[in-house]
Amino acid sequence: MSRVPIGAMNRLCWFTAVTLVVIGPLQLAAQGVGTIRGRVIEAGSQRALPDAQISVVGSTAAAVTNLKGEYVITGVAAGERQVRARRLGYTRVVSTATVPAGGEVRADFQLTQTA
Repeated sequence: MSRVPIGAMNRLCWFTAVTLVVIGPLQLAAQGVGTIRGRVIEAGSQRALPDAQISVVGSTAAAVTNLKGEYVITGVAAGERQVRARRLGYTRVVSTATVPAGGEVRADFQLTQTA
């Protein structure tokens, strides 16, 4: 059985870690995914709408808005996507967003309260 010197093993671990950190983000861009980020407000009052459901039509990518009405959906396939916003008691809105590979696009929504 041959032994690997400890110094060589440390260099191998260091090289592997650096490779993962550098190549990981490049692979995401190469795979053609991006991020959709935005905010949902109530039409008229302009107040933030927490707990609104945001989803990319035809996929499982989704998010729920925070108390400021903000959301982020990562890992969305690049290209033109339909993004849907809905919340109980408000009209549903669908918008088109073009997601850049390795980048980010904004999709903000104004929902109108239903009668």
